Order: sequence, then structure tokens, then C-alpha cells
Amino acid sequence: MNCPRCKNSTELQKRQVGLDDYHEPVYNEFAICKPCKKQWNLDKIRAKKAEALERKKAAGAVADLRPIGYNDSKNKRKPAKPGVKTLEKPPNKARHRSSSDTSRESTRKASGSSRSHQKRGASVKRTEKPALFPVRIIFCVVSLIGFGYWIAQGFRAGLDSIEGIPSEYSSIYIILAICFFVAAVFWWLLRRKNAFYVYFLPMISYIVGFYITFSHRAEASHLLIAAIAGAIFGILCILVAALAKTSQNLG
Repeated sequence: MNCPRCKNSTELQKRQVGLDDYHEPVYNEFAICKPCKKQWNLDKIRAKKAEALERKKAAGAVADLRPIGYNDSKNKRKPAKPGVKTLEKPPNKARHRSSSDTSRESTRKASGSSRSHQKRGASVKRTEKPALFPVRIIFCVVSLIGFGYWIAQGFRAGLDSIEGIPSEYSSIYIILAICFFVAAVFWWLLRRKNAFYVYFLPMISYIVGFYITFSHRAEASHLLIAAIAGAIFGILCILVAALAKTSQNLG
């Protein structure tokens, strides 16, 4: 082999390039040009040439196995006559579209439609109005009024006890007022929700106020009225929950 640069003859040498699977040394033949200080791995070059030759043979075998009547784009091009220019027509993309492309487009359309339906369903759920929204606001306002009334009664009873008039009902009034205030907070925080706990949590607060007031009323008729008020509000919560459930089913 001659050097492709200086055209001088090269020196052939065997050099180790690695180890095989059995840890034996692997040697390749190198062509070395001492004037140019260049070297070429001849075994590597031969392997690349052999691989390219095998690819050409495989391509020829595939071409021989093509069915009769197969139209190749290269075979369609006829040799042009000298001096005559031929205009090549652009390939019709619509004719060469495969079934895989159409299936991909159909799946994309189906996925896009399903996503749009999901977005519409999510938007409908987000924009769903809470059931009996005005009734909830009325309960919230009335509970706040009850809180103000019972807290005023508790402070009044406390002041009476300070002035020397015995009054042991101040703390009961304040507890009942706190129960009504907690119920009002629940009504306000859960005003946009449609669930059972929207009515269950205020009902628990009213029932707790009723139980404490009724169990400590003794002979006080005004505390009995307050306890009955708490019980009425608890029962109304159950009725409103049932009414809200029927309205949602009808809707």
C-alpha cells in the first residue's frame, strides 16, 4: 500500500488493539507512513468495505423479491431525449398516503374529541351551582343573629351576677352563642359545596348547643326556649339536606 499523500510505500505492522471475550490479545494490521507520520488500520478499512458490500447485496436481494407490477419511482423516470427538457410532475401526496397515516389521524381526532368532552365535563362541574344557595345564606345570617342575641344575654347575666344578683346561666348563654357562631361559619365556608357534610356540620353545632342548654337549664324557662331553638335549627338542617338531595336528583 502506498501513502495517499506522499505516494511513498508504507510499512506493514501488526499492533494490538484490544482483547477478545477470552481475554486473548487482538491484533490488527496497520499501514505506517514514516515521512508523513500517519497510520491506517487496514483490518478496519477492510471490514467497512465488506459491510458496505453486504448492504448492497441485501438491497439487491430485496429488489429481486418485489412483486410483479411494483412501480418504483426511479423506474418511472424515462431517459430524456437530448435537447428536450422534461417537466417533472410533483408527486400526488393524496395518492401515496398510507393506511397508517389515516389511522393516526383518526386516533388523533378521537383523542382530541375525548379531551374536549373531558374539558367540557370539568367546566360543567366547576360551574355547577350549589343547591339551595339562598337558604344557606339565610341560615348563616340567622345563626349570626342568634349568636349576637345569646352573647348579649350571656354578658347581661354576667353583669347581673357582678351587681349581686345571682346568675349562673352566663356561661351557658355564651356556649350556646358559640355554637350558633360555629354553625354560621360552616354555612359561610361551605356555601359553594354540594355534599352531605355541608348540612351535617352545622347540625352537629346546633345539637351540641341544644344538649348543653337543655341539660343545664334547671328551672329557667328562658334557657328551655333557647334549647328548643337549637333543636329546631338542627331538625331544619336535616330537612334542608333532604330537600337539596331531591333538587339535585331532579336537576
